[in-house]
Amino acid sequence: MHMAVPAHTLARPCRLGSADACAPPCAFRQTRTPVYFAWIKHVSYVAYGYSGLVKNEFAGLRLTGARGVPVPDASSLIPVNIDNGLSIAEDALVMLGILVGMRVIAYFQMLFAIRHHWL
Repeated sequence: MHMAVPAHTLARPCRLGSADACAPPCAFRQTRTPVYFAWIKHVSYVAYGYSGLVKNEFAGLRLTGARGVPVPDASSLIPVNIDNGLSIAEDALVMLGILVGMRVIAYFQMLFAIRHHWL
């Protein structure tokens, strides 16, 4: 006997599983960070990029509810752990600084390794 299964029943677990598997491991879904890991958000380029992206999308946005009731300001929807107090341009400059800094560190590390014949 053959039973027909609706397509949306099969697609839902695959869609939910792929969203969790593709999510970046930067713990934005976490609301409370332990004190000993609080420094990580200051060296993570993902945190600065995501913060700038959220500010770009939600700052000054006016939303209305289902019955036309306006939401005062979409900036209030930005979670506290994402807002780092910098502007969008400052977030971009910090990301650029991290990129250049990591390249310089990698260059000197390779230079040191080549001079000491470790490579």
